[in-house]
Amino acid sequence: MGRAANRRPRLVAWRDARFELSDLMREYGQPGSRLTPEFPVLALARTELWELQGHVGDVPAAHGNPVPWLDEQNPNCGLAVWAYELLASSEGARAEAVASLGARFFGGSVPEGLLARVGLRASGSAAASRSSAPLELYWSLCSTVEAAEARGDHERMTRSTREQPVRSAAAVRAVLVRSGGRCENPLCAGQPDDVNQNGEPILEVDHVQDRGQWGRDHPIQMIALCPNCHAVKTRGRTRERLRALLLLEARARHSAWARQA
Repeated sequence: MGRAANRRPRLVAWRDARFELSDLMREYGQPGSRLTPEFPVLALARTELWELQGHVGDVPAAHGNPVPWLDEQNPNCGLAVWAYELLASSEGARAEAVASLGARFFGGSVPEGLLARVGLRASGSAAASRSSAPLELYWSLCSTVEAAEARGDHERMTRSTREQPVRSAAAVRAVLVRSGGRCENPLCAGQPDDVNQNGEPILEVDHVQDRGQWGRDHPIQMIALCPNCHAVKTRGRTRERLRALLLLEARARHSAWARQA
């Protein structure tokens, strides 16, 4: 939940998750209990809340000895897109989830220190920025995009040194609203901490299916990327695989916001 609340990358490799979870279990788990970071990762994989990506074969059960499989496969794990977006955009949903976890695993409430460690004690202004306002703005902008499509605006050309399809400013802004200021590549290895001259996160909105080849000019197939991920998507050896992933991610994020509308 902390990753969603702070718009950190949705997925993390098992080897990284293992160390993070082990540290938390060591500090906040039952005294003398064995550290089992594999258990929540694999138990949640049996639910709609969680995803495991990048592995081969069936996912083993959480009980037994699944650690060798995890170490060998090193899958990327994290919340499903819809759950991530819900927790990222709704302070109420986060509060309900924390209360449920506290009642089930801590006999009352989650320790404040644990909440702070995972980033679930955001400031009032940060929490307010993730209220329903971005959702309303996103759908208002999507409506603007779709109205322009209905008028045939997406078929117009703009002339510079060459003709190229018109790009919708509303679509670009909608994607930036949806991103919450974070790179939307679920495998992003690190977004620059710097900001642009307007104090905004350094993000580049790109069409997964190139607009120059008449890819749809709509947030459903557009993605906000940090400069590093944009370079990989454009010039990297793995760009085709990344584009396939980004198209799924853009559609999933758009659908997740649709369910909240």
